[in-house]
Amino acid sequence: MNLTKHTTGLAAALALFLSAAAWTPSYSAVTITAVETGSDVVFTYSGSIDLTNLGSPSPFNNLNSAIVPSAGQFQSIGSTNSPNGNYYTATFTGDAAFGSGFGVSADSSTGDKFGFLKGSNLIALDASYNSNDALNGTITYTGKTFSSLGVTAGTYVYTMTEDNSNTITMNIGSVPEPSRALLAGLGLCGLLLRRRRVRLV
Repeated sequence: MNLTKHTTGLAAALALFLSAAAWTPSYSAVTITAVETGSDVVFTYSGSIDLTNLGSPSPFNNLNSAIVPSAGQFQSIGSTNSPNGNYYTATFTGDAAFGSGFGVSADSSTGDKFGFLKGSNLIALDASYNSNDALNGTITYTGKTFSSLGVTAGTYVYTMTEDNSNTITMNIGSVPEPSRALLAGLGLCGLLLRRRRVRLV
């Protein structure tokens, strides 16, 4: 078999593999990723929340950008600099704490207002939020580390019992699954090419 044709076949197979690996089912979810970058810690969040089964909202006026790892709590006022919004009742199953630290206020935040309070069974959103609207944002801790914030590296998943399609996943210092799949696929392709070259020698 011609090496060029074989390589083309491998490339096509790899593309198909990566497409399958990157595919995710259609549901509402928020992913939060925390990384140590330079001398700071940055939490980045994105996704959406389906409000259909979460009941009527209750207004709040005291939200800030902070984490409480020992209580499984993450919250951000985003770019609004406003503590006002709505709480929705959401009973979580799955992981509890994502560390041993207590309340630590962030130095800055960007994007949309969002929070989940596992211990209090609440989701916090801006009053203007509509079901399944996109959520994006960051909170930044200047001059901090995972250790000083009391967060523990790993992946934590919180599922709302009111609607199992609503999940919140927190990746602390870990590679999200699509990236792992990408690395695995590239490694497999390299191994197959190496074997093919050995046979042709």
